[in-house]
Amino acid sequence: MTEEVMDLLLKYQSGIGAWMDVLDHSSNYRRQVTRRAASSALLMYSICALSAKQMSLVAEHSVWELVAGRFYGQSLRLLIHDLNQIDAKYDEVFVATLLLCSYELLSIPGPDYRKHLEGVSSLLWSHCLPSITTDLDKASFWIYARHDVAMALINYCPTLIATSEWPDAMAGPNSEEDAVGNKVLWLLAKVIELRFAPSGNITPGNRNQCLLEVGAEVNKWWDDLPLTSHGLSSGDVSEDGLSQLWFCVQSAAAGLLYFHVAKILLLEESIKGSQEANALEDRYEYDNYKEQLHHHSRSIASICFSPGVEDGVLVVAVNPLYYAAKYAPSLSLKAKIWALLDKIENELGFHTKTRVMELQRELESQLSQNNV
Repeated sequence: MTEEVMDLLLKYQSGIGAWMDVLDHSSNYRRQVTRRAASSALLMYSICALSAKQMSLVAEHSVWELVAGRFYGQSLRLLIHDLNQIDAKYDEVFVATLLLCSYELLSIPGPDYRKHLEGVSSLLWSHCLPSITTDLDKASFWIYARHDVAMALINYCPTLIATSEWPDAMAGPNSEEDAVGNKVLWLLAKVIELRFAPSGNITPGNRNQCLLEVGAEVNKWWDDLPLTSHGLSSGDVSEDGLSQLWFCVQSAAAGLLYFHVAKILLLEESIKGSQEANALEDRYEYDNYKEQLHHHSRSIASICFSPGVEDGVLVVAVNPLYYAAKYAPSLSLKAKIWALLDKIENELGFHTKTRVMELQRELESQLSQNNV
């Protein structure tokens, strides 16, 4: 092992590896993946590529970009080779593909990222979905699921793998915060599936009924949540209505972010449905919807601005922060959220610029409409 490789492995274990394990208390991507990388050039080079890519975005770009490109090319060649082997270790191929997806996501989630994620979904369909039984396979699937949900939110479309095809990960009671967080991720994916389903795939009546049912599931998830997973408040509230929260484990914070996005999407649908039916003539009803949106906006912001929230949670928070800014009750809070999104990209190397630009366009559109 060279000194360069050792340095990149250490950076991975303390950085991106921790992000990937944010909803995995067993820390499979910092433990099992690095352990297996010692005897797998594919995993070793994939880890090094990802770690170097992050460094190229937060440190000396010209130095680290060359290193990242070199390891990326090596890992991609090995990945293509392994995919053509009959006796390929598909669990390692799955991990490597996810690591390279994360590499592409760091800079900008463009066509290469989508193509790679589609490749992961094809790999899951053909080799992995029926046999996800080991802890590493489960950890890999949930990382894939976070990618899939994030891309669905960005593109306003259903997830690549339908929620009905997700592994039977919800079976059996499990009150650990990582399992609870993964469950609400699954519920969010179900909401997305209904919200952004192509017209004609489901009748309006069935769609509305399914939304009511998944909404009830989301509410039950919240009702069943232990109080400690809500975050413990200091009691202080800022001028923007934000509370200072402390979480005993970071996975609880990540799960809450997914919950609040699910609630916002359901509220958007309620407002849209009522407007189409001309049922929002009652100003009180409309104001109630808006206040609920403001509540979830403040809740997301409270989590993200609280002391002690780790980088892995902030990476999960990029899409939730977009919705928090979209429904922020004040311009000052909206500006703070934009600044945090910029900070995430500048300090962590995780792409947020697309979401910030989208928020800016929406604000400009609102201001122009108000001036008409």
